[in-house]
Amino acid sequence: RTPLCAMRGEAEVLLLKPRAPEEYQEGLVHFIEEFDRLNQMISDLILLSKSDAFQIELKRDPLRLDLLLKELGHLFQVLAEQKGLSFEVDAPEEARVVGDKARLQQLFTSLIDNAIKYTPGGSIRITLKRNPDTVHVKIKDTGIGVPEEEREKIFQRFYRVEKSRSRETG
Repeated sequence: RTPLCAMRGEAEVLLLKPRAPEEYQEGLVHFIEEFDRLNQMISDLILLSKSDAFQIELKRDPLRLDLLLKELGHLFQVLAEQKGLSFEVDAPEEARVVGDKARLQQLFTSLIDNAIKYTPGGSIRITLKRNPDTVHVKIKDTGIGVPEEEREKIFQRFYRVEKSRSRETG
């Protein structure tokens, strides 16, 4: 189902059937979640079209990568726990970098989202390590993983690892 179908269905249910106030609130929460999902899809499409035209300008702003990872950790914690996964962000050190916060957030969101989708049970751990000249971020899960021969291909647009791997297992 697309977010628009879900939003329309939720709105119709709220309009057609009398409900208790808390049920309206649940419906509106779901509506907002689907709205956010649709908004993200539209943003991704805009970014994709800009990348096709080589129009993406990466910002070079100072930011704290440790704080960004912790923020994302808070956002994904509940989703991971709902799926029965242990979820941890280990970013104890202050990590100041120069980069495009929105693009980094998009990158890490995609990686974490995939880790949650394709890890049927177990754990996900995000680790930040700082060296004198570099910062390393590792997102490790206990999912099926990506075969060595597929790793370079996964960065190609619309590429998916072999069809025999289902949505549930990767």
